[in-house]
Amino acid sequence: MLAFQPVKAQSQTDPVQKTEKYKVPKLSTILSTYKDSLGLPVEEIKKIIDKKLIITDGTPLKYEISSYQILYTRNAFTEDEQGNPIPTKSLASARFRSSPIPDLWIKIIREDIRKGEEIYFFDIIVKDEKGRIMYAPDLKLTAL
Repeated sequence: MLAFQPVKAQSQTDPVQKTEKYKVPKLSTILSTYKDSLGLPVEEIKKIIDKKLIITDGTPLKYEISSYQILYTRNAFTEDEQGNPIPTKSLASARFRSSPIPDLWIKIIREDIRKGEEIYFFDIIVKDEKGRIMYAPDLKLTAL
């Protein structure tokens, strides 16, 4: 037979740890000297595509890139039943953990980029010197 005994409530004697309040700084994503989303001539994109992505808050503080994704939207064509070309878009995307992007991507973009195509850097995750993780703004380059 089981006997029920009253349970005593014990008060917590450990002090409550206070979390340091942290205001996330306003970050910028920069490729070469360009930041924010903008249109650039095809030749300029070919020149800067091999540069490192830099994440900054306007101070000398450096942010380490943990990962980011890139989406390359290309102009393409399909055919209808009569064999007539129909303009469409083709997408290539990948996740990277270091910058600049790999040589194969640089080569493909330099050879293939045309007016109206886009290169979009997104889901950019960075760490500060204390290991705090945050998102950096996206960067979209449109070929003019």
